[in-house]
Amino acid sequence: MDVLVVLRGEVDPVAEIRATEYLVAGLSLAHDLVLSCVFLSVEEYQDEADLFLRNVWREAFAVDGAPAAAWSGAGAAGSNPLLVDKTR
Repeated sequence: MDVLVVLRGEVDPVAEIRATEYLVAGLSLAHDLVLSCVFLSVEEYQDEADLFLRNVWREAFAVDGAPAAAWSGAGAAGSNPLLVDKTR
């Protein structure tokens, strides 16, 4: 299962993978599935030219069940309670 994690602030994907590897491995083992996480900043997520993100917006769903396309654009992403603020 692919999981897109959108974070506020600067994102270092390697650091994020290291910080979450035990959680991701535990969830994967507990639920007999393979989780694959991709970490992006809000700014990267809002890049409308990115083909990967176009597929995400079309095919994915948010954790709360809303279509991922509803998250695109500055207004939606800026008010989304599921975003993690890395600046704190």
